[in-house]
Amino acid sequence: MLMNAFQCYLKRTINIIPLELKAAKQMGYNAGIKMVRGAYMVQEKQWAKDNNTAYPIWDEIQGTHDCYNANVKTILREILPKDRITFGSHNVESVELIKSTITE
Repeated sequence: MLMNAFQCYLKRTINIIPLELKAAKQMGYNAGIKMVRGAYMVQEKQWAKDNNTAYPIWDEIQGTHDCYNANVKTILREILPKDRITFGSHNVESVELIKSTITE
C-alpha cells in the first residue's frame, strides 16, 4: 500500500485522487489516501509568486469543501468493499455525506 497526503485546498486535487485510484487498480495495489483540507497555504502562495504561476488554491473556502466532498464520493464509489475505508473529519457536512453515502 502506498499513502499520500492530498491537500484539498489545491485546485489540482480534484483530478489527482481519481488518477491515484485508477493507478492503484491498474497496478494491483491498495491505495492509501490521506485527504486533508489543507495546511500549506502560505507556502503555496509564495511558491506560485516565486514561480510566476497561477495561484493553486481555491479562491473561496467552499471550493476546498467541494473538492474534499467530491473526492469522498469518488473514493466511496471506487473502493470496494467499503469496510476497507476509514474517514475522519471535523467538518459536519462531510461527515453527513460520508454517512449517507455509505448507507446507500
